[in-house]
Amino acid sequence: MKYSKLDFIVRGFLFNKGYTMHRYAQCLKYASDCLRELAMDDLKIINNAVLPLNNYSAVKIPADSMDIIGVGVENGQYVKPLTKVEGFNRNYNYDPNGNPKPFPQVSEGVSDLAYFGVPYLTFYVNSYNSRGENIGGLYGFRTDGSPFIYEVMKERNEIQFDPGLGYTRVVLTYISDGRSNSAASMIDTYAEKTIEDYMDWQLHEHNRSVSDTTRQRKMDLYVGSRTILRGRESDLTTEDIMALFRNNYNAAPKT
Repeated sequence: MKYSKLDFIVRGFLFNKGYTMHRYAQCLKYASDCLRELAMDDLKIINNAVLPLNNYSAVKIPADSMDIIGVGVENGQYVKPLTKVEGFNRNYNYDPNGNPKPFPQVSEGVSDLAYFGVPYLTFYVNSYNSRGENIGGLYGFRTDGSPFIYEVMKERNEIQFDPGLGYTRVVLTYISDGRSNSAASMIDTYAEKTIEDYMDWQLHEHNRSVSDTTRQRKMDLYVGSRTILRGRESDLTTEDIMALFRNNYNAAPKT
């Protein structure tokens, strides 16, 4: 996939329209606004962040996060996903100085294997064959005490983890709203024309000497180019569309 810098798109637009660099800052602002709009529905800018856990096993949600896709922990070249649950205490536990601190550990439900006890550890390991395939037989296995869990606390703008997680940092994958973009931001090449049409529309929209008809035409051009962008970003094929139609047809008895 090819990308273009936002700076390159703005400079190319100014050159093609015959504008001077005095409009650079204004057009860069319009381009950034357009990118934030596209990030919500069309481009889906995916960011990954490695965040350290604080003293009470929580991390702050990034400021540009719109939606969280996945949460996990590093496991070599892989990321082990964690399970989203509900039930964490949503209040802070404060120390005498008024600083948040961890809640005291409960005596039960610390981990899956702790429920069974040490004698079951050997049986758990032996429930897999040499190819790593589960051969079953682990009856009554509970997962409600697993430490590999988290809960999103929106009112605190944090993600809370189990104190027994055993990791000092987590990997967060989320959809960005594009607010952290700059002139050096890398943009999908498909979006170049859409951003250029948005800048052209905004320049005319804020020009008092331009007629309403011209403003409407510039807006229509932007809407049209955004529609084309959505079509190019979509991975829906002709075969997929035909399959959707065929799913609505059933064989009927013939007389």
